[in-house]
Amino acid sequence: MNTTLVELSKFLSLVLRHKPDVLGLVLDPQGWIPVADLLALTCSPRLVRQ
Repeated sequence: MNTTLVELSKFLSLVLRHKPDVLGLVLDPQGWIPVADLLALTCSPRLVRQ
């Protein structure tokens, strides 16, 4: 599997499942977050909403 995809998967799992509060994210009551808020956390210009 592509290393970048594995790293992205682990990042998303950490942020969305386990520790959204550590990064200052607030999920709505259904557990959702705006994609723009999530992308703003990354330093990678490769991760953009298309």
